[in-house]
Amino acid sequence: MAVYLYSAFGLCFATEFPCPELAPGRGSPDVLIRYGVVPATLAAAKSIGARYQAAPGQFLLTVDSVARFLVRDGAEIIVEPDPASDDDSLRLFLLSSVIGALLQQRGTLTLHSSVIELDGGCVGFLGHSGAGKSTLAAALLHRGYRLLTDDVCAVTLAPNATPLVHPGYPQMKLWADTLTKLAMPPETLRPVRPQSDKHAWPITTAFCPETRPLRRLYVLGITNTADLTVQVVEQGEKFQVLKNHTYRELFLDGLDGRVSHFRVCATVAQRVPVYRIIRPAHPFLLDELVTRLEEEWVV
Repeated sequence: MAVYLYSAFGLCFATEFPCPELAPGRGSPDVLIRYGVVPATLAAAKSIGARYQAAPGQFLLTVDSVARFLVRDGAEIIVEPDPASDDDSLRLFLLSSVIGALLQQRGTLTLHSSVIELDGGCVGFLGHSGAGKSTLAAALLHRGYRLLTDDVCAVTLAPNATPLVHPGYPQMKLWADTLTKLAMPPETLRPVRPQSDKHAWPITTAFCPETRPLRRLYVLGITNTADLTVQVVEQGEKFQVLKNHTYRELFLDGLDGRVSHFRVCATVAQRVPVYRIIRPAHPFLLDELVTRLEEEWVV
């Protein structure tokens, strides 16, 4: 029986085990997360990857020494832990790839993005792993902004087609070297899983728990030069940018999610300005970049 209620991505989750990364929830659950027996394969799989299998209404993720996860119809997640698993590792995969698949089953555009609140709306930073999106968002939090979500970004359309971002988890996951850049001793934060160099930073007063309209998107890129530039992404390129930075985009094929994904991406591309940030690999120029963005936002 589920005994915990949490809120994330505009949904209420009822779980059989504690998930301290999540914000408290209330009301009727949209999603049930429970322990159970999970099959090793899906009989009707349309897409098969190294760790996952996907079919319309079903998604299976197998993580050796952690767990098998089955996601059904955007409403239920069944977890079968491995005897060798630890709770932190189980929740790490549950709250990333597994939740990403659940959101896709519900027709939500799921971007690989960190998002901060800005002037009643929000701004998202897109990027592949290591591009610096979480680092940039964390630096902005240190300047007084609030976080909507880190890494997994859920976008839906309002009745008037305005793209909306729903708050995710009141936590950021940061590498030890990023914490050092931000003058935050890594040893004061717990690793996201045993022996990991990535740490969990709980966000309390700097978390925005309300849905916000998406005002801008920035794509982070790295160059070998010393220049820091911010460029407008032309209208014809924006859809491809959104496709390239969709969270676990390959899951969509097996889940039959391409049609809803195309529709929401096309609307976001039409309505939201997109910019490309090109920064040097070393040094990051983090303070310079934050200052540059703040100057643009007050214009």
